[in-house]
Amino acid sequence: MPADQPSDINLRALTDEEIKQLEEALVKSVDRNHLVHWVSQSTRDVVRLSMNQPTLGDCRDDVLRIIRDGSKWLEHIVASPAELFLRQGPN
Repeated sequence: MPADQPSDINLRALTDEEIKQLEEALVKSVDRNHLVHWVSQSTRDVVRLSMNQPTLGDCRDDVLRIIRDGSKWLEHIVASPAELFLRQGPN
């Protein structure tokens, strides 16, 4: 986990009314403690995953940088006196 993200996300506890609504919405009976645990864990996971995610622009810029750097690397290989050996690969 990145250093700027909290290791434990503290959310308020589910209210009895919220738990009751969840229990009623389920088709079959589920242990109350199990239900509370997994709903709370899922909520914490959603909050954690929504924090500090790169923007699409950041991802695009990184991919463009990788492409640019890769192209430069390939140009160096083609210009290298060892290009012939690099084309042949390992024997």
